[in-house]
Amino acid sequence: MKMIARVMLSAALVCTGVAGASAQGITIDTNDVKAMYAVGTTTSFRSDTLTNQLDIGTTGATSWDFSGLLTHTRLNLRSVVPSSTPYFASNFPTATHALSDTAFTYSFVDGTFGHVTLKGAGYNYMTFTGGDLLDWGFKGTGNAYIVGNPFPAQGAWTKSPAAVYYSLPLFLSKTWTTTFVETLSGSAVILGGTVNVGPTLTNHTITYTVDAYGPLKIPGGSTQEALRIRKVDRFSTTTSSGVRVGYVILAKNGASVQFNVGDTNAVAGTASVSSLQWTTETPTTVRQVNETPAIFTLAQNYPNPFNPSTTIRFSLPDRQAVTLRIYNLLGEEVGMIVNETLGAGEHAVEFDAKGLATGMYLYKLQAGGMTQTRRMLLVK
Repeated sequence: MKMIARVMLSAALVCTGVAGASAQGITIDTNDVKAMYAVGTTTSFRSDTLTNQLDIGTTGATSWDFSGLLTHTRLNLRSVVPSSTPYFASNFPTATHALSDTAFTYSFVDGTFGHVTLKGAGYNYMTFTGGDLLDWGFKGTGNAYIVGNPFPAQGAWTKSPAAVYYSLPLFLSKTWTTTFVETLSGSAVILGGTVNVGPTLTNHTITYTVDAYGPLKIPGGSTQEALRIRKVDRFSTTTSSGVRVGYVILAKNGASVQFNVGDTNAVAGTASVSSLQWTTETPTTVRQVNETPAIFTLAQNYPNPFNPSTTIRFSLPDRQAVTLRIYNLLGEEVGMIVNETLGAGEHAVEFDAKGLATGMYLYKLQAGGMTQTRRMLLVK
């Protein structure tokens, strides 16, 4: 009888613990976040630039109805194999995940050239290690637009040490702090000369706290359980310092809403907001993408325009004999950079055009009975 009583008591305590945990909201673990960043997954960050006030809920048990959010701009980030990217080996060799951004835009005011807008393509690099998701930053190339004129440029926003983006698992009352230096640097080729920008250093100490839980409703009628993460960023440069407070409301399936608040003390009710972005849930069919591509593809070279080298990426559905040739616009072959048998998967090769003249060139990939051709522009 005593043994039965102990078993019943133990069962009651276990049930009470489970009910208590459930009452505190969901837990988002490493497997959930890895699914959000699985190779082949594309996440669309939709910006609402007109909404400037939101009911941010309250601490503890709460709910959020953001079904009225709008989409004014969209940023698509696609998760790719890091080793297939041009900056992995030289700049981010420990990255386990890379997010491809094919249309980034960044504007700033330069003391010499005035208003400058950078447009191009690049990658954000991240690493899963232990229970942490680390953010190393971004590097890319494209053009710097000065008085409407494009000039070849490159830029980087890196973090040292890597910032702890998520400390997993996430649950109510979880907190962590990350300290790093963010470095902004770049260069542009203007009128035959190279102009360097930066480096500009910003010190950050960011404290994250999971302070609320409840159902999150986003546009389209989708509702899922979510956690609210409060982000307090204390930052400083050589000339100024400040505090920025924001929130990330995140569901297990990747749906999220994030924004900064104007009142750094705001924790409940209606607040003024800025930098408002939201994402839909990660489609299950995308989460389960196999890392081996099922089709033959030839990507646009990167960077493009380029000088004097560029990276060409392609994927093969199975092991095949491959050739990759370069032609001028007269149809003359000016180079062969691949002539071998390669296995299935994504591949990246570098083309060095230092011996060629400025102009348009074609690169042609052949594998088995399949052929694809693209154009690239060399600017010296």
